[in-house]
Amino acid sequence: MTIIPLKFQIPDFERYTNDQQFINVSNALLRIETDQGGLKPEELWEQAENLLESLKYVSRPEITVKRLFSQIVDGLKEQLPERSPKQILHTAYCILFCAVYILCANDEEPDPNQEIIESICEVLANMPDIVPLFQFVEKTEDEQEAKGFSVKPRNVLAKPHKETAKEAAIRIKEILKQDIIEPIVNAGYVQPAYKKEFIIIWEDILADKTLLELMRREEFGKTYNLKLVVNILALMTYNRRVLNVSPNKLDKTLCRPTHYKYFTTELGNTYSAFKSSNEQAIVKTIIEKHNK
Repeated sequence: MTIIPLKFQIPDFERYTNDQQFINVSNALLRIETDQGGLKPEELWEQAENLLESLKYVSRPEITVKRLFSQIVDGLKEQLPERSPKQILHTAYCILFCAVYILCANDEEPDPNQEIIESICEVLANMPDIVPLFQFVEKTEDEQEAKGFSVKPRNVLAKPHKETAKEAAIRIKEILKQDIIEPIVNAGYVQPAYKKEFIIIWEDILADKTLLELMRREEFGKTYNLKLVVNILALMTYNRRVLNVSPNKLDKTLCRPTHYKYFTTELGNTYSAFKSSNEQAIVKTIIEKHNK
């Protein structure tokens, strides 16, 4: 007798079970929303995350959130035509509750999201069962914490860190050191006159504002402009004789998937990362400065 292995379908809510905040609210949402014919906890949570993601791109989210609530209600009317206006409103409140609960995980003092939280709470004050909802969640929180599960502080509306020029130069230098500089030096491709200066040349290139901005443009799936790097290596090979190696051999040394066609000093084509001859001239000047 052959037993055919059963295929199990992982429930949608499993994608959120590593989020302790979701765990804390899921049973309450099941009781007051899902069991009444409304959305599932994971569906409410996803809508709340989408709402918060939208708030990242507005200048006054504490004002915008009230208008977005109207959009939520209108959208639910289209998606759930069988639900009554009262039921639709309740579902919208539950989404807003999830959003404010997520925001409350932030432990910064003062909380930069306080005005948004207060704006959401003004809307939630009209939710008929908001008090029992909060009480149920607080009870679950206590039970979860007793088991050793607690919410990790986070600010989902935090602006992503904008890398400074200095940070970019340091980051790219470390990548180039590993991916480009050390393999080339170890292979013996650097001319004797430039051997000690090779890494300093790259430091000077990254110290130039114009070249650094070019270098920060991602190419070939890298977090820096690999096309520009290869163009610079071409200058070092053909123009200034910093390197003594053929493009094909250098390409193999760097383990690149056929980037040798970018070993070019020409401008104005798809193989060049330089936007002008002036940018190329800056590199030539830096290389020449270090010639011993």
